[in-house]
Amino acid sequence: MEEQNLANRVTVDENGVLHWTYPLDLRRNLTIFRMMLKITGAMGLAMGLIAMAMGNWGSVPGLVMGLIFLGGCVGVGLLIYGIMLLAYRGVMRLHFVMTDEFVAQVYSQAERNTTDTLAAVALVAGLATGRAGQALGTTTNLHNMSRNSKCFLSGVRRIIQRRDSDLLILKQAVFQSQVFVCPEDYDLVLEYIASRAGEEARDEELGREHRMGRRFRLLAAAGASLAVNLATLIVNLNAYKTTGMLKLAGPYQRGGDYGRQGAFALMAEDWFVTEAPFQHRLSFSWPYAIIGFLVVALAVWLVLTVVAAIRRRGEK
Repeated sequence: MEEQNLANRVTVDENGVLHWTYPLDLRRNLTIFRMMLKITGAMGLAMGLIAMAMGNWGSVPGLVMGLIFLGGCVGVGLLIYGIMLLAYRGVMRLHFVMTDEFVAQVYSQAERNTTDTLAAVALVAGLATGRAGQALGTTTNLHNMSRNSKCFLSGVRRIIQRRDSDLLILKQAVFQSQVFVCPEDYDLVLEYIASRAGEEARDEELGREHRMGRRFRLLAAAGASLAVNLATLIVNLNAYKTTGMLKLAGPYQRGGDYGRQGAFALMAEDWFVTEAPFQHRLSFSWPYAIIGFLVVALAVWLVLTVVAAIRRRGEK
């Protein structure tokens, strides 16, 4: 056991490059498991909301179909993780190198071949279960995992410590990197990265200002989206009283004797039947409410983020 721990410790070669290997126990350390659940869950939730927004699928209610999509995506993710457990025999050996400029996870050719095989299995599993889109996304993530990826230390804006998982999360402007290191060398690697990271990560006050700015942008985006959508809701309700149509809404869709129009939190349905020239109904729609809120909030957040980035660059 001592020899194995020694082999996993950080070493420095003649060029000053740090090397180490971390044995990631997939059964005890659930970092990758949680990440996969987040990815598949997010994809399943998005597909489920779209399925709910489309209404009934024949005799199947839209809510039930949305839950089926969500469960199917998460199920495929669990299946793929189970295959990973078998392929790696429960333990992934992660190899890292670190210089004054970057930290990178590197892979041997055998490890690349194993991960590429898992990607192919994930694609087949997704196609077999009718989840082609989710399978393609998981396949892409697995394929990218097997390629060397560098995280330049000067671009690190925040370092998150997860000591219970032997993990350092290095947050950059858009992406983040995960660095695993054994407990004996955790502080060594942390101090090495922190001393070479970006100014925001080194300066606690500046980092706090950055996080406050990010929270402000999120709250501002949520507030702006709520205001815009509530105004849209009022306009649509007034328009529907007088015209029977939603003024600020998506395109009117008609198929046969049935027509539908959707807007934030509202769904207007029309029936053209022989018994009556026209029948319509206005109902509240949670899927349209959630989708409308998220779309506007995301747009506002992106604008605020770009403006903040331009301002920071100008100050430098």
